[in-house]
Amino acid sequence: MIKKLTQKTQKSLSLFLTIAVFSAIVLPAVLVGSFDVYQQYQKEVVTDPKNEAEALFSVLQKGLVSPLWTFTPENAMDLISGVALNPSVKAIIVIDSSGQHFAKYEQESTNLSEQFIHLKADVIYETEHVGSVALYYSNTNALKELQSSALQIFMIILTQLIVSISIILKILSNHVTHPLGELQDFAAKIAEQKFDALSPTVKHKEFAKLIDALDRMKNALQSSFLKLEDKVTARTKTLQTTNKELENALISIEQAQKTLVENEKLAALGSLVAGIAHELNTPIGNARLVTSSLKTDADNLKSKSDSNSLTKSEFERLTENIVDSSKLIERNISKAVTLIQNFKQVAVDRTSDRKREFNLNEFIREFESTVHHRTKNMPIEVFLDLDRDVEVYSYPGALSQVIDNFINNAIRHAFEDSALDKDNQGLITIATKVSDHHVALSVSDNGMGMSPDVQARIFEPFFTTKLGKGGSGLGMHIVHNLVNGPLCGKINISSNGENGSTFILSIPHRLEKELDDLTI
Repeated sequence: MIKKLTQKTQKSLSLFLTIAVFSAIVLPAVLVGSFDVYQQYQKEVVTDPKNEAEALFSVLQKGLVSPLWTFTPENAMDLISGVALNPSVKAIIVIDSSGQHFAKYEQESTNLSEQFIHLKADVIYETEHVGSVALYYSNTNALKELQSSALQIFMIILTQLIVSISIILKILSNHVTHPLGELQDFAAKIAEQKFDALSPTVKHKEFAKLIDALDRMKNALQSSFLKLEDKVTARTKTLQTTNKELENALISIEQAQKTLVENEKLAALGSLVAGIAHELNTPIGNARLVTSSLKTDADNLKSKSDSNSLTKSEFERLTENIVDSSKLIERNISKAVTLIQNFKQVAVDRTSDRKREFNLNEFIREFESTVHHRTKNMPIEVFLDLDRDVEVYSYPGALSQVIDNFINNAIRHAFEDSALDKDNQGLITIATKVSDHHVALSVSDNGMGMSPDVQARIFEPFFTTKLGKGGSGLGMHIVHNLVNGPLCGKINISSNGENGSTFILSIPHRLEKELDDLTI
């Protein structure tokens, strides 16, 4: 590429020098030659023919006085014949005093309407008018001679120009353009980092100084490049070491993040297990107490029956107690079974990454029953505002974890500093709105809202307003990843900092089925 540019530069310089030399020589030569031709034209075509015509006309005017006065045309023709020996004389016309042609001369193929030097005057003898004479003189011959002379002049000038330009261009090529071309090649090799290139040999002192400067520049560049290569090598090694350390640190951070995420999930599942265990204590405890009472009544009935001391009233009382106890046991066991079933489904969803089809309203009711233990001892009510039933094909575990984080966020942040009591209860509302292809699920509270700064950073990993107070800063980050990942949804936050917050989740009714889903 550089070589092509060098060749192009040499051609441009040669063309420029050629034009410069041509202009410097040709223009003056043309101007001088044109001026010389113009002077010859003025002299040989304009001035000399006019003077010669006037001289011949004067001879005619004087010489025709006698022939006209004596009326001897023969004498007039002798004079005219002598004047006509000049080839430029094209016509002579003599008129007598009566206006008749007295004598006439005209060259063959002469058209008197053409442009000539036309002289005409009266012929006077003493004071008497004896006739008139007209002379037609042509400068064509002089013009032809001038053209021939001008052509010779321009041919001489052209020959001189060709020889001069050839000599000058040869000198310029040998002493200017060729050395410059070698200098350009040398500079191009330096630009290509070919520092072993030999400097060209030149004759002129000016070019030698330039080559010395280029040699010094080459040596300086070579030294700089060697130093730069050493620095680049050293910095490359440093960067490689730093990158390796950063890669290791990133792997450690990713592993730590995965561990924290798993711990967050296990903590949520542990909280769910603890809540279910707490909820099961009441129905199972009640069933246990009723079972003890039932056993006592059954033992009394058997004892009195064996001793034949059982009265009708006692029999009716004991059997009534046994029936009531059985009903109480059945109700408590049924409640425990329902809690266990809900826990089982929620736990399976939490620990499974599989999609399944489920009724959204039933799913939310089941979920609400598993979080009841968190709010039953607090002045906080969980209210369900559910739209029409819809079957959803999605990830119930991911959806459950998202809603659970919303409710945890409300309990731990929205109502932390609120003065809640029986007259000022907290409210968490889980609402759904069903459209043709999507479901909008919102979790809102009437507690303390979020500032714009918190809203802008709430989904960042490890961002928490409870640093050092049990908050990991991963809950809402996990929510963001689940919503934008497997759930294929969108999430928005609405909070004015005073009247609580609302998280709005939008998910499609049905996700696309994959090969793994068909084998469930």
